[in-house]
Amino acid sequence: MSVVLDTNVLISAVLSAKGAPATLVRAARDGNLDVVASPHLLAELQHVLQRDQFRRFLSLAEVDELIEDLGRILRIEVDPEPDVPVLRDPKDDYLLFLARAVGADYIVSGDADLTDEVLQPPAITPRQAVERFGLG
Repeated sequence: MSVVLDTNVLISAVLSAKGAPATLVRAARDGNLDVVASPHLLAELQHVLQRDQFRRFLSLAEVDELIEDLGRILRIEVDPEPDVPVLRDPKDDYLLFLARAVGADYIVSGDADLTDEVLQPPAITPRQAVERFGLG
């Protein structure tokens, strides 16, 4: 089973060790789930976590360490070439293009712009992923 985790899922996993997002990241760390990322996804995650509002959770040095750690436990693939926009929020199209390029089974997101759409591969919530993959 291979998935692309949206940045919002990774942020939720960073902010709380409990819950479905953290369960998915632990499964990736333990080798029980193939999570695909790209340089663009990791750069977006790093950029968001460097915002002042996250300083109470992580120092800038810890953000850098986290990105390095994720680079080791996630399967990093080349960013696919942009294609014709598909989603309501075109900034999220890269997730769909990445998932399609690597043959991922699912995109996992907490963003209704993805989960409310009929996509191939389908987008599901973190809770749905944990249940579907038997990780709970």
